[in-house]
Amino acid sequence: MLDPGSNSSQDSRVTSAIVVGGGIVCALLLGTSIGEGGLLSFALFGAVAAITIVLTLQDRIWILIPIFWYVPGMAGFLPLPFSVRELAVLTASSVFVMFLALRFIRAEARMELLDWIVFLNIGYLVTVFIRNPVGLSAIGSAMVGGRPYFNSLIGFVAFLVLSRVTLKPGLAKILPLFSCAAQVGISLLGALAHYLPATAPLIARIYSGVDVSEYARQVTGSEDSDINRVTDLLAGSQAGILTLVSYFPPLSLLSPFYQIRFLCFLAVCTGFGLAGFRDGIAWMAFVFVMSAYLRGGLKKAFLVVFIAALAVFALEGAHNAGVTLPKTAQRALSFLPGNWDADAKEAAEGSSNWRFYMWEVVLSTNTYIHNKLLGDGFGFSSEELQIMEQEQNGGAGFIGAAEQESFLIQGAYHSGPLSAVRYVGAVGLLFYLILLVVAAIYAWKLIRRCQGTDYFPIALFVGIPAIYEPLQYTLIFGGFDSGFPTTLFVCGMLKLISKGCHMHTPQPRSPAAESQSLAKVQVATS
Repeated sequence: MLDPGSNSSQDSRVTSAIVVGGGIVCALLLGTSIGEGGLLSFALFGAVAAITIVLTLQDRIWILIPIFWYVPGMAGFLPLPFSVRELAVLTASSVFVMFLALRFIRAEARMELLDWIVFLNIGYLVTVFIRNPVGLSAIGSAMVGGRPYFNSLIGFVAFLVLSRVTLKPGLAKILPLFSCAAQVGISLLGALAHYLPATAPLIARIYSGVDVSEYARQVTGSEDSDINRVTDLLAGSQAGILTLVSYFPPLSLLSPFYQIRFLCFLAVCTGFGLAGFRDGIAWMAFVFVMSAYLRGGLKKAFLVVFIAALAVFALEGAHNAGVTLPKTAQRALSFLPGNWDADAKEAAEGSSNWRFYMWEVVLSTNTYIHNKLLGDGFGFSSEELQIMEQEQNGGAGFIGAAEQESFLIQGAYHSGPLSAVRYVGAVGLLFYLILLVVAAIYAWKLIRRCQGTDYFPIALFVGIPAIYEPLQYTLIFGGFDSGFPTTLFVCGMLKLISKGCHMHTPQPRSPAAESQSLAKVQVATS
């Protein structure tokens, strides 16, 4: 399935990816000239690189969006206030509009229920902004921190572009690999900064979205945590397991006879263990079981559940027998019965209690959510910003809990529904849940339709997380400010795959059409 075949159009896409990758490497090499005053030469090179990428990709410029969407940090060597994700969307959309104006491409989109629900959510968010303007002193706003509005706009633009372009079979087969490579690369950068803290300043100059807490501990002389999680490995591990099950049957990943995929699977499991997230383990289990069901039905799904349970019991037995697992892995598995490390269990339970306390404060008071029906919008007041700044210097704040208060003010409650109530109210939460459910149903039907075609891997890669998101967002973990833009992107990808599959997959003909064709053949041969 990974064999690209003889599709000639794919060669140009691979060439395009090489050109893009080469441009990024060259930018990294020349980025050092910024600190030496070489801004002019860097600007000239950037212009040449951008023109080269545009001329190479042309109408395929949109592939920058799915490749770089999950790269939300900023490129430190670029003197621009945009993240890599935002640059990709802005570049792709600008070129897309230019090509439309020049009639170089045609953009077609069929309105479906998913589109109408997207527009409903965007329209309601506009009303939230009108009621709670951020950073607009001209209309008397004293609110700051409205970046999520811009992020939502970026997600909406990505949706508009992706739902109007065409994904051809050759690119559909390999697109998950490119998206996975970007996420794994960022995770490896984060792991490097964690295990070799001295590299953190250099990495931060290249990319800002990695955890540099280990370097900060060394500089400040703080004590190391007993549960030293490598949090940046989570995203790469999720992308890795999703890519593997998109191309291969889940049970084949457990077989040493398939050495490469087996080693990749072990690397992914190691990443999940070192990241130490309980919801990461739950996500991995869902992806494994769901992909088995979509490929082989209930029989394969139950078989995967049985083998996974045996593997967990064997792992737990080995741990109890003296093969000590890393504390990060024990933290992630601590929700299962077993003789886990006390510090690991305490860290996991403390995290849960920390969330429960925030939820209690939010639900029982009006201090942090003033309008639970319609929402308070993104951002916070300048007075609340001062409280957060004072807390960083040891101030008391509202509740005297410096670490939690900043999260409470910002709306980072580690609860999807509560974060939506904070920003867009119960009404906005209802609209967003409808969007998640409609997207999940759309993804389910799309995967079934793409089965047996070149679009099946990308349909699984995008569709399985879309199916899982309603459960994840409502019961496990979520944030409306970060989740809403990504949901818009995912909806755009679903539309992109659906359109490509419809256009480039032979459609079954009706019995009447078959009869007519047979009659014509009989007449022609008689």
